[in-house]
Amino acid sequence: MTNAENVRDVLASITNAPFRITEPGPSRLLLRQNSVWFVANLDLAYLDRTAHLDRAWEDKRGVIWLETSEVADMITLVEREYGEKGAASMPDAKPGIAPTGEIPEEVMGYPRVVMLLRTYESIVTRLSKKHGIELKMLYDGGVGVTTVRIGARMNSVSDEKEDLRQRIMAIARVLKEAYNAVIDAKAD
Repeated sequence: MTNAENVRDVLASITNAPFRITEPGPSRLLLRQNSVWFVANLDLAYLDRTAHLDRAWEDKRGVIWLETSEVADMITLVEREYGEKGAASMPDAKPGIAPTGEIPEEVMGYPRVVMLLRTYESIVTRLSKKHGIELKMLYDGGVGVTTVRIGARMNSVSDEKEDLRQRIMAIARVLKEAYNAVIDAKAD
């Protein structure tokens, strides 16, 4: 079995959700450019089980990443902080152009959103250090809206399924803690 198949099977067994080997959608342009394979739960009926462990992929350097479901998109964050008028006046993200992977340019004119995203990054950095697992905010887009998720780097992946399962379960606990903390976060 390939890494993708093993990871898919382990994610499905941990969450009892139907994971598939698939392609990243058009709103994941950065991921499309940098992934070798992609595994996802595409059935929203299972989101309560997979919010903290919703996707996995291997980058071109051979590193496997586990990630949460979408934490937010930039339009939603601007609307939450500045209302409908704020969201309507947002500069358009450029369709077809991959984001930089950093706080998106389209929200730089919205200080409360930037502060909230920095709060998210601070939470993720703190938990990364606490647990010794590399976590990072993953910004992606490509169809006019930029989204953010939390990703966890999985080092030294074993081909043995039980080892892989134990490693993913340990990372999933940290991702769940990070996801819940970020979802509950307010701007400092």
